Amino acid sequence: MNKILNKHFLNSIEIIKGVKITPREIDIIACLLNGRSPKTIASLLKLSPRTIETYIRNIMLKFDCNSREGIINFIEKTEKILILKQHYAFLLNEVSFQTKLKEISKLPDFQCQPIQIFYNKEDKLDSFIAHELEKFLKITQINVGLISIKEGDQPKNIINQKFFSHINIILSPQNFTQYFQFIINYEDRNIHPHETEIQKNPIICLLNPENKEFTLPDQINHSHTIKLDTLEEIHKCIFEILKKINVSNSLENIVNHFNEHLSLSQKFNEQQTISLL
Repeated sequence: MNKILNKHFLNSIEIIKGVKITPREIDIIACLLNGRSPKTIASLLKLSPRTIETYIRNIMLKFDCNSREGIINFIEKTEKILILKQHYAFLLNEVSFQTKLKEISKLPDFQCQPIQIFYNKEDKLDSFIAHELEKFLKITQINVGLISIKEGDQPKNIINQKFFSHINIILSPQNFTQYFQFIINYEDRNIHPHETEIQKNPIICLLNPENKEFTLPDQINHSHTIKLDTLEEIHKCIFEILKKINVSNSLENIVNHFNEHLSLSQKFNEQQTISLL
């Protein structure tokens, strides 16, 4: 489960047996269900042990119990137990993913031009994905900027010299047809003083799960297309972007290690499902 999908998940269990619980309380309940101590939970969530104990006491009050075991007993009597247990795997995946991104940022051969992310401001899904990409890519110390486009905007006001000196990620590229034509014309006129940079810095088109397949014009030969088939693949998408813009064996090794962790996490979730059937 990724951050995007997890937002919908949190909304689906914010009320358990008539009791409203916060996203942070959900995190802590998930950890308790998997046998984690307050000290371990504090380390995982980057909070102080005292803060975790305060959260636990508040959960006890909400569930009308007086122990961590009472919290577990309360949840075990609901239909939410499985997804709460699986939420713990999500938390571990998030920590592992962000750790890997920090490792990538410290690689001696990792270098990257600034990135611009173009998205349709009026598309809620693309807007959310754009902000998630920005947040995760910034962990690698890349300079990332968001460019929101709305209906009626003119390409000449968006595509400028800065565009050609940056790596550009375009969400739902089928909505940017006129922009691609403008880029082609801009390059053909050969008016940009740094023409070599146009070829060096790629344009990455990202298709979200709701997008149909899209083919870029042949004239744009410095582009890549990445398909986000399901929202569960956001981590894979981030790594694909990094590999497109920086070829490195060390980066590949880090990605492989994370994929191994993800595979173990999936097996854990499968075992949790079987044990509760």
